[in-house]
Amino acid sequence: EEYPILDAGALQECREVGSVKCPVRGEPDAMVHGRRIVMLDGPDGCPVQRLRVTETEFRLQVEKPRSRAFFQGYRQENDKVLNECLAVDWSRAKVGRIVVEEERHAVQEVLEKHYRNIVAIYRFMSTLGGPSDMTFGINQIEIADFISQAGLVDGKVTRIADIDRLFIAAKVMNVEMKRGLAVRSDKALVRHQFMEFLLRLSHQRFVQTGEEQSISEALGRLLRALSTASEARIAELDNFLMRLHTEPVDDVYKRHGVALETVYRKFSGRHSPPGSPSFMSYIEFQELLDLVSAFDSDFPRSRAGFAFRMGMMTQSEESYSSRFQEMSFLEFQHAMGAVVYLKARGKVGPYAELIDAFFAVVLPIALQH
Repeated sequence: EEYPILDAGALQECREVGSVKCPVRGEPDAMVHGRRIVMLDGPDGCPVQRLRVTETEFRLQVEKPRSRAFFQGYRQENDKVLNECLAVDWSRAKVGRIVVEEERHAVQEVLEKHYRNIVAIYRFMSTLGGPSDMTFGINQIEIADFISQAGLVDGKVTRIADIDRLFIAAKVMNVEMKRGLAVRSDKALVRHQFMEFLLRLSHQRFVQTGEEQSISEALGRLLRALSTASEARIAELDNFLMRLHTEPVDDVYKRHGVALETVYRKFSGRHSPPGSPSFMSYIEFQELLDLVSAFDSDFPRSRAGFAFRMGMMTQSEESYSSRFQEMSFLEFQHAMGAVVYLKARGKVGPYAELIDAFFAVVLPIALQH
């Protein structure tokens, strides 16, 4: 039997069942006050009050568990992988010619503290000149411009000619190390060579001039000079992933999931070795963006490489394995999100809606090709 809405006082009253007064049991007063209820007979004859809930209300109250998010399984940059990057790069850099044995521990501590900054600079700069010899690296012109913009080239102590000389010295690799390389870059610095370049520049700029007494102090001073650029790149990546890894964006990716996977399979695999898992190369990614006319004044063609690398998970090995530039489907999903993120700078609107609008335009074009 359904009763009208009762006030709090009425709910405390007892109902007489025969000659016995029974308390009303059920939902607390605070929960039922002002709401419609249903009174039921309890097993002992005492009334039990329950909230009256319609089917529509019930469906709204029941939260359906979300399916696995598209971004689950994506490994973000963390201390573990950064320490692995440092260990690999330190083992390959010609540090014996720059850092004396007594100072190596101190230098490693400085590097460990700032290695995410170094990786962030390298990730961005390695895309500026376009991939060289089918891989990424920092070319001689770009690194000279970067060091000059940081105020470290003064034409007296450190000149452009010094930067060129340090670049060439860092590029030198002995014959033993060249054996078995999976990735070769004859015209650009790979990551461990970039770290060596920074050590050489620290020594030339601050130790040789007597401004700093140790290479560790010189390196710390150099990295502070580069901190504005490096912190901006770290913040950019963190903000991108924070905006991408949300439920609204996940919903968009799930709606377009079949189309995204079809496009990935259609535009990948041409550079995969026979018998190896198929992946998307940078060239294939760039061709896809060209086809769907993704480039504009906000996202020029020169930024394609950076979007590609923003989507890739950081790998410790970048010389004897090419995995760092072999894009999986999960990384492709992130790289497409990076394209929208870079195109959306200065634009208003929820990120999920921007991605949805972008996918609605470009995916049909790619599928029809």
